[in-house]
Amino acid sequence: MIAACSAGRSVPERIVGGENAKIEDFPYQLSLERHGMHICGGSIISKNYALTAAHWCGRNARDIDQLRFRAGTSLREQGGSLHDITYYILHPGRNKLTNDYDISVVKVNNSFVYGSAVQPIALAQKDPLTYDVAVVTGFGWFDPATPITAERLQVIRISIIDREKCEDIYDRNITKSMICAGIIENKGACFGDSGGPLVIDHKLVGIVSWTKSGCRHPHVPQVYAAVPSVYDFIKSKAEFDFIESNDEFD
Repeated sequence: MIAACSAGRSVPERIVGGENAKIEDFPYQLSLERHGMHICGGSIISKNYALTAAHWCGRNARDIDQLRFRAGTSLREQGGSLHDITYYILHPGRNKLTNDYDISVVKVNNSFVYGSAVQPIALAQKDPLTYDVAVVTGFGWFDPATPITAERLQVIRISIIDREKCEDIYDRNITKSMICAGIIENKGACFGDSGGPLVIDHKLVGIVSWTKSGCRHPHVPQVYAAVPSVYDFIKSKAEFDFIESNDEFD
């Protein structure tokens, strides 16, 4: 069910239904690499901290010395700057079975150097409204049927889905630590996009987490870890010049 991290061969194509994007337009976007290969996304929140999904940590905990973030590039596994991981902190409410609180605060060893292609993103403190339009970016699969990751950063725009409607579709509880978005045929986050950003009005509202059978069902919403639900946790664990955001979306 989880939109798992994954690596694959490359073609100059897209996140499912996406378009080519420039890192300068989304300078908070990160690629998490293992043994030099892209596996997940992430977001810069300060010079020394990033956010990503928690579910990669259990799979790669023993290889933390082989994990690194790549920042400041529109190309998968090319260019930009590399940042080794010092440690990560999982939310204490993390539940692998229910996918609750699928978030990890990650400290990097060498700081991010800000510029036009590397910038932090503010964290939303309030859940978005139904039908708000959000932006998702990533280097993941562009076809749910084949393990081919995007060579260039991809971007899509999708709408926030009502929690009750999402629960009806999945026939399960969608908790306060989750946000649903999507229900667009052949358009959405996929394998390799996990941990990446869901953004509204330049605020990080969600982290790519899971969907039904990965991303092979085009008519169901994707589920994101809700950043507002863990705002205080992030602020308490990350020692950084915190970017405060307004409660209301612009």
